[in-house]
Amino acid sequence: MAIASRPRPYKRRAPVGSVGAGGKSTGSSSRPVRKDWLSGVAYRADVRVRRVGGEDRGTWGAEPTIYYFHPGDVHRAAPAIAEGRVDIPSDWRTDTPDGRRAEFWGMLIARVAGTLVIAALLGGIFLILGTVIFALTVE
Repeated sequence: MAIASRPRPYKRRAPVGSVGAGGKSTGSSSRPVRKDWLSGVAYRADVRVRRVGGEDRGTWGAEPTIYYFHPGDVHRAAPAIAEGRVDIPSDWRTDTPDGRRAEFWGMLIARVAGTLVIAALLGGIFLILGTVIFALTVE
């Protein structure tokens, strides 16, 4: 008796150009545009974009901004972007030296700032612990 194979569960795929966990693109790996500038490139390629969020909250910063791109416009604009018919500044792109340099320095600054914040927190914790230990040992 043959065993019937079970159908594979449907794997949901993220839309092209979306960004998944860790800031990695889940769409086409050949996309020449940095994820931070997708909305700007869509504007230059005449893609209809619906923006949700991003309102200013004063001292608390701003809420996250989510962009929804019109699928028909994306299918029309993708070949134009790939063929270079849309004028995209070189520092927005991932396949130019300017774009790679901007990405490198942006990531380096973020990592150095994160390291300094962690070092300051650890220094403060050690300073507080040292003060408490000193206060407990001195009569």
